[in-house]
Amino acid sequence: MALREIGRIERTLFIIEWLLDADMQRRAQVGLNKGEAHHALKNALRIGRQGEIRDRTAEGQHYHMAGPNQLAAIIIY
Repeated sequence: MALREIGRIERTLFIIEWLLDADMQRRAQVGLNKGEAHHALKNALRIGRQGEIRDRTAEGQHYHMAGPNQLAAIIIY
């Protein structure tokens, strides 16, 4: 019970800090935007089966998932 209350206090203090610190909000938004842009790029790169994985082998699934990630990394670089 006491640990739960300590957690609530910590969360409240973090929310107050978040609301008062515009730089913290801006850094978080930059990180979110990067993640969303990367996801959008990988969606745009999907071809063929629209992202469906039909191979039942672990190796085939790995190659299917690694392809768009590598292509996205090359484009970003």
